[in-house]
Amino acid sequence: MSPEAFIDEFLMATVEPAVVVEGPTFNFGRDRAGDINTLRQLGAERDFKVVEVDGYMMRDEGTGGGESVVCCSSLIRKLLHTGNVTGARSALGRAYRLIGTVVPGRGVGSEMGFPTANIEPLEQIIPAHGVYAGRATIGSDVRDVCNTSQRLGAVFSIGYAETFSDVNSLLVEAHILEGNVSDLEGKFLALDFAKHIRPQQKFETTAELKAQIEKDCQISKTILGGGD
Repeated sequence: MSPEAFIDEFLMATVEPAVVVEGPTFNFGRDRAGDINTLRQLGAERDFKVVEVDGYMMRDEGTGGGESVVCCSSLIRKLLHTGNVTGARSALGRAYRLIGTVVPGRGVGSEMGFPTANIEPLEQIIPAHGVYAGRATIGSDVRDVCNTSQRLGAVFSIGYAETFSDVNSLLVEAHILEGNVSDLEGKFLALDFAKHIRPQQKFETTAELKAQIEKDCQISKTILGGGD
C-alpha cells in the first residue's frame, strides 16, 4: 500500500485515531515511502494529532564498551537471541516472558529428583540455548497467567538433550524450586527470565548431569534471592 492508502484503508477505517505516537525514524507504506513528516501531514488532513517521541537510549552490553544505543525491537531480539536476558530486561522495563502450555515429557528429570515441566511455547522469540534463573507463573490459560501475581522461583533449560542422544527436538523446560508442583500437564506456564547461568553442555554420565543441576538450582536461588 502507499502511505496514503495505509492511513485510509487501515488506520482510519479500523481505528479512527485521535492521536498517533511514533518515533523520529518511523517509516510506513510501500518501500517505506512514508515517514514521520508524511504521517504528520496526513494527520492534519484527516484530523488526528501526531506526537513524536525520541528514542530511549540505553547501554548495549553486547558491544563490550557499553556503547549507547537506541532501545528498539531489533535490539531486544538480538539480546534474546544471544541469551542476554538481563539486557533484554533493561530494554523492556520488565523480565522477558515466554508463555506456553505444559506437555508430556520424558520423565528423566523426575528420575533424577528434579521434575521439570516441558513447555510448548506460543509464537514468541525463544532465548538462546542455555540454562537460566527465573520465575514461573502457573495458570489455566494465557489470561490467567498474565493476571496471577504468584511467581515461583525456577530454573529454565532451553536446548537439545545432549546427554541423551536419542532426543533431537528442542526442549524448553522449567524446574520449580519452591515446593512440589504436580499436575501441571495441560496448564499454562509463564517463564520470566532473570539471568543466564550457563550454556548447554553434554555430560558423560547422568550423575554428572545431576550434580550440575544441583549447582544450577543453588545459583538460581542466590540470584532470585537478590530480588531479580
